[in-house]
This record gives sequence, structure tokens and C-alpha cells, in this order.
Amino acid sequence: MTTQVTPVVDAEKQALLARIAELEAKVERKTKLTNALTLNYGKGKVKVIVSEKGGISFYGFNVRFPLSIYKQALVCILDNAAVLRKFIADNESVLSNGKDDK
Repeated sequence: MTTQVTPVVDAEKQALLARIAELEAKVERKTKLTNALTLNYGKGKVKVIVSEKGGISFYGFNVRFPLSIYKQALVCILDNAAVLRKFIADNESVLSNGKDDK
């Protein structure tokens, strides 16, 4: 007794191929996060990766989406770290720590 196999309709085939591509992209993103630089942040960790657009993305700052910035902007921030730390110290009374504030 032979079983007949019904050919997959083109639309179904395209939907399956699109789903496969979506899952492969998801696996690639997870691989990037696995290979990420990990930084300590409070009681948790922040993961740093190179985004698909060539920026630097930070995951884990207690926000819904990653914080992303391009290299030139991050270098500017790092180059001015002392000035920014003084700014923070000068404005300590009005600055918030975000969600961790009680």
C-alpha cells in the first residue's frame, strides 16, 4: 500500500521558508548575546553586543529595549567621562536612579 503525499502549496512553502528565516535570525541574535561582553550593573548584568546596524547595543539596563549607540558617540561619552561624572555629582540632588529609586 503506497501513501500519496500531497505537494505543499507554494504559499505554504513560502510561509514555511519565511518562518525558518525568522527562527534562524532569532538564533543568530541569541548567539550574539551569548558571545557578548558582560558588565556588572547593580545586582544584575549588562550585555554589550555589536548590533545588526553596526552600533553598540546594551541589554539589561532595566528598560524594555536595548540602549544602542554608535561608536563615535560612545567614544565622545568615554572621552568626557570626568566631565560627566562631575556633572552627575553637581546634580546628585535632582537625579534619579530610574526604576531602582525608592
